[in-house]
Amino acid sequence: MADGKGCKCAAHSESECGCDADWTPQEVYDLRAENERLKEAIRRLAEQNATLSMRGGNVTVTMEGTLTDEEWDEIEVMVSDYQEIAEFNEERCHPHYAEKARRRAAMLIGLLERLG
Repeated sequence: MADGKGCKCAAHSESECGCDADWTPQEVYDLRAENERLKEAIRRLAEQNATLSMRGGNVTVTMEGTLTDEEWDEIEVMVSDYQEIAEFNEERCHPHYAEKARRRAAMLIGLLERLG
């Protein structure tokens, strides 16, 4: 309780009270609770790779996409496949196909780096 609630000696302030009632203003408890809620919200956003930005006093939350472990593994396999295709085509004098495969591998690597 706060603001002297529970005072058994009928005091009007903490300085008059002799029964050890809690005279902490309710606002302090409210602010502590809000602080904890905000910390938890920030922690949860951080776990989800969220980006916070502020403009004109307004906070914007941008959630980054996340991949499952299976999706990560599959994209890594695709990168490896494209790299093999590039090498294969480079050896067989198909530079156009080799370059196309290298670009696709680089795009997937960039995607993984942004999401990682």
